[in-house]
Amino acid sequence: MSISPLQQAGAIARKPWVKRTLLGLIAFAVLFGLFGYFALPGILKSQAEKLVSEKLHRELRIERIEVHPFALKLQVHGAQLLEADRKTVFVSFEQLAINLSSQSLLRFAPVIKEVWLSKPYVHLERRAANQYNFDDLLALNKDQPPKAGETPARFAVYNIRIEGGRVAFDDTPARTQHLLSELALGIPFVSSLPSQVEVFVEPSFSAKLNGAPLHLTGKSRPFTVSK
Repeated sequence: MSISPLQQAGAIARKPWVKRTLLGLIAFAVLFGLFGYFALPGILKSQAEKLVSEKLHRELRIERIEVHPFALKLQVHGAQLLEADRKTVFVSFEQLAINLSSQSLLRFAPVIKEVWLSKPYVHLERRAANQYNFDDLLALNKDQPPKAGETPARFAVYNIRIEGGRVAFDDTPARTQHLLSELALGIPFVSSLPSQVEVFVEPSFSAKLNGAPLHLTGKSRPFTVSK
């Protein structure tokens, strides 16, 4: 008398070691989901705010972070980086969504299949001759010793989109203001992986500068070494 595949599967599932393995996998999935949904967002938020404060000596405020562990997706809501006075907003955005690809495990490098940035804002100010509101950040970069001989980090980022951006520039000595509004940027992908450094990307850019429309397109190989 022959045994059907369903009966064979049932017989295997009744074995003790199979039961323990299945229970272990289920327990791991539950713990992974609980940690990703409930614990990890708070850890990322506090560590990001602390790290930026230590490195840039500026306050970073994040409204909330969402992590979707099974979808490999991260969302940051309501971020603000303040100026040195801890009052004026220097950089902000409404939402940042990052979707990680499972190919990262195969390539041993981060592969991000989508990055979406909504309503970013940057405030620039010329306060006096050769004096700007970001001079302290430039000074931090000058203090870093040059690192020669380092190879570029391996990564690939696809479907980069920026929507609804604004860049405000206040020229205090000249008593003028300039505004780059309705900024939209699209980049199909950027990669430093060896198999993709020779591939051309065709970005698109559009915005309004003081109300006048701008539209740019191009083609580049961002990680190819020029000869």
